[in-house]
Amino acid sequence: MPKDLSSNVKVLPWIPQNDLLAHKSTRAFVSHTGHNSLYEAAFYGVPLVCVPIFFDQFSNCAQAQSVGMAIGIDIKTATGDEIYHSIGRVLEQPR
Repeated sequence: MPKDLSSNVKVLPWIPQNDLLAHKSTRAFVSHTGHNSLYEAAFYGVPLVCVPIFFDQFSNCAQAQSVGMAIGIDIKTATGDEIYHSIGRVLEQPR
């Protein structure tokens, strides 16, 4: 675990995704955008940064973007800056 993490960052080996998305402090979710991730994020109103990897994740990401609940990024070409700015956009520009 990096030593310079902010005090508001918690690193765990595993956490129930539904509980994480339901938590009142969860403000954004970086996800591959599988069906469960998409539906749970939508249910709890948590915006997504989609990083689709295969199969239906690409169409799920496109659907989430079309309704304004996500920003999609390409895992093959994304830079750290692009990921950082995408997270910032979903936090600062809620739709």
